Amino acid sequence: GFTNLQLIEGDLQITDNVSITEINDFPALIDVAGDFSLENNDALQNLNAFSGLISIAGDLNIKNNPSLEDLLGFSQLEFISGSFLFESNHSIQSFSDFATLQQLNGSMHILNNEQLLDLNGFEELDAIYDSLLIENNLNLASIEGISQTYPYYLSYINIANNPLLSNCSVLSICNTISNGFAELVIENNALACLNENAVSLLCDSLGMSLLFTSQEEIDAFPSVCNPCDSISGFVQIQGNVITNLDSLSSIVSIEGSIMIGGGAGNPMLTSVSGLDNLN
Repeated sequence: GFTNLQLIEGDLQITDNVSITEINDFPALIDVAGDFSLENNDALQNLNAFSGLISIAGDLNIKNNPSLEDLLGFSQLEFISGSFLFESNHSIQSFSDFATLQQLNGSMHILNNEQLLDLNGFEELDAIYDSLLIENNLNLASIEGISQTYPYYLSYINIANNPLLSNCSVLSICNTISNGFAELVIENNALACLNENAVSLLCDSLGMSLLFTSQEEIDAFPSVCNPCDSISGFVQIQGNVITNLDSLSSIVSIEGSIMIGGGAGNPMLTSVSGLDNLN
């Protein structure tokens, strides 16, 4: 078998297997250097074999596995260098097994998952790039799990046809609306997430807030948010690799609170001189 396999230098595809119920043959696998595709496996129930997987250099596609009950096989996954497609996996209720995922360098598409309740599990994910699609998830009631993701790298957001999703005004979405970073389509959800206007109104009442979790996000601030001299909400700065705040010098007022630290704090930050222009 594949019990000693640690690296796959190309793609890993497990597709179109109608009778496989579990996969237990990759316990040592750490890295997939290409795409990882798990598609059209009608009877597959668990992925325990991939519990040591840390990195995927391409896309992660999990599609049309109607019997898949959990995602424990990704409980150590930290990096996806491509995009994440999760579609038509009708027995999955949450992404709690993705609690270690920190980096996604591509799009996130979550489509047509009948039992999915929320996006909890992505709290360590710092950013989503290119496009965010959340569509046709009949029981999805919360997207709070992506609240902390940095919004400046998105060019397109579509949140549609999630009939129980009543609040889309999480921090990442509100900041995207406030700064016009991405084309936005919100439609046919519930209550305050019914359409773009409903979400914008609630976001306006909350004010624009900023969460910085890396030096990269701080350094990018002047180019992706210009002008952004006044912040109507709160600002939190907390990250293990933040060393300076120099690129925040354009901010002259913050109407809400500012927190420098919290959680694990800022162990590498030696100065807050970048905030010298605050009135």
